Amino acid sequence: MVWIVTGKIDSGKTTRLKEIHRLLGAGDGLIAKKYMTGNDVFGFNIQVLSTGQEFPFMIHERQLRKLPAIDTNKVFSERIGPYRIYKESLDFITRFYQSLIEAGTSPLFFDEVGKLEISGKGYYLSIIEALNKNLDIYMTIREDLIDEVMLRFDISEYEIISR
Repeated sequence: MVWIVTGKIDSGKTTRLKEIHRLLGAGDGLIAKKYMTGNDVFGFNIQVLSTGQEFPFMIHERQLRKLPAIDTNKVFSERIGPYRIYKESLDFITRFYQSLIEAGTSPLFFDEVGKLEISGKGYYLSIIEALNKNLDIYMTIREDLIDEVMLRFDISEYEIISR
């Protein structure tokens, strides 16, 4: 079964996903944690629900310009809006979910499913594989992207959980 936690930007979807994981006491996945510098978004880390481990995930381009010069083509892969995604993070995400799927872990939690996955990147392959193995899935999706995401993954049966 697929459950969708939805709402607008900054409406508490990630917090709700964490609550569901805690209440169920089962499964695993990743959430995105926003980091601010003053009133500006610095970027996001990904956090493993079961352990609390965090890894850099993406950085806002505005912040990237403030860092020492780096070869952005070696460090970053995708661009989503004004954010650059770390290559190592995408590799980690793929390996992490692959190990959970191989172990039959259920439910799986995916935070911030959206434009990246619609374009066939990010969590895309992990979600496809989890669906093919009939694992239970909880995911957060902005309310304006639900139809596109459901179409992309050919999901017709799901339950909405509003924040």
